[in-house]
Amino acid sequence: MRKIHLAAASLGALLLASSPASATITFNLDNVKLIDGSFLTGSLTTSEDFVDLIDFSFTTTAMSSEWGNFTGATYRMDDAIGSVFWIPGLTIQANFGDPVARIDLFFAAPLTAEGGKVAGSSNEWVSAVGHRYVVSGSVSPQVAAVPEPATWAMMIGGLGLVGATMRRRAAKVQFA
Repeated sequence: MRKIHLAAASLGALLLASSPASATITFNLDNVKLIDGSFLTGSLTTSEDFVDLIDFSFTTTAMSSEWGNFTGATYRMDDAIGSVFWIPGLTIQANFGDPVARIDLFFAAPLTAEGGKVAGSSNEWVSAVGHRYVVSGSVSPQVAAVPEPATWAMMIGGLGLVGATMRRRAAKVQFA
């Protein structure tokens, strides 16, 4: 009877460990090109239903052109001044500090689990320089990593060793 309880507890723990803590989707920016030839890279994470923006981190590359002398910057959700404006699945707008800057990321249509196209009205604005707009790009979901065969072999071997150890233990019979 003890073996059944131990096996059930082990199976329950294994199932709990394998289930995700919360359902989120992380999207990577794909070839998001700005009007001056520079790029916007990074990622954003939303809840599975796109209602909540969990996190984002965007980096723009430096470029000097007729649109201004942009030094490039990294925009993180935690560094935003005030609140981040999020219209579920459609818009991210955030203001940043010194120099005063803003990043606006709009989607041409509501995001889906397959990703979406970044709208041309998306832009970076820096007070001392001006605007530079997005001319092309999209976002796509990150693909979950698949464990290597060696990882699976170690896990199965470990479970086999636990089973063998349990089987070898001598049952002690006690009478009351």
